[in-house]
Amino acid sequence: MSNNLNQKVQELPAGDFSRALKGDIKINVGPLLKHAWDITPRILLWMIGLFIGVVALSFVLQEIYAVFIPTYSTDLTPEQQAALIMESNMIGSMITVTLLNELIMAPFTALFIMVALANVANHKPNMALLRAGLAQWKSLVLLLLVKMVMILVSGVLLSWLFFLNTTLAMALLVGFGGYIQLSLILAIPLILDRRLGVKQAVFGSFIIVNKAMFPVLMLMILMFIIILISVIPLGLGLIFTLPMMANLIAVIYHALVGSTIAEHPALQTEGVR
Repeated sequence: MSNNLNQKVQELPAGDFSRALKGDIKINVGPLLKHAWDITPRILLWMIGLFIGVVALSFVLQEIYAVFIPTYSTDLTPEQQAALIMESNMIGSMITVTLLNELIMAPFTALFIMVALANVANHKPNMALLRAGLAQWKSLVLLLLVKMVMILVSGVLLSWLFFLNTTLAMALLVGFGGYIQLSLILAIPLILDRRLGVKQAVFGSFIIVNKAMFPVLMLMILMFIIILISVIPLGLGLIFTLPMMANLIAVIYHALVGSTIAEHPALQTEGVR
């Protein structure tokens, strides 16, 4: 059984890490968006399977939280939960649990990018590749912490603006938070594919994305519009567009940096359909 995917989709030219850091690689919005669209159907079942697994894990975690924090009990109405939070001063606990949940889920949600990286390299994902992705859990969790700290620090630094203009302050907070997320969009692929440390991945992603900010921003805006449209009327389009989002990140990464995932030991074995 071949480990390669169907070659009907034209192969995407690979970028170069060092040239991307210098800003020497130019990418075109239309072809990359089309490529992400074209390659999504062939790994759709993998993405759906991962989604079911992540949702199931999240459900189990919520049940565990319900044992220790009453506000997570499904037996309570939203009004009762809100009243219990205020009466028992559990807002801090709720925030802690939310952060804990995000940290636990980080390595599992990163697997969507791992599958997309294999896809963009025309390779079938397999369980060995997913296990290799989970093995990077420490770096993935630390990366999420770094993002949270950066957003928190920016919020603290901009908080004084609330005394001058609340609307402006909120706009800047949202804008700066979005800028951080966009600038670090390649950090997960750099960790999973290049096995870089968190510091190198953060700086690498920040430099590369900012060197190609306009096309990357346009791609993300168009992808966001596509996702919004897919929600209408019943949200069934998300079955396709959310996996496409992961593929688009992998496509941007491959076009700028050049994926080396094809050389991964997990893909040197027989592929799993």
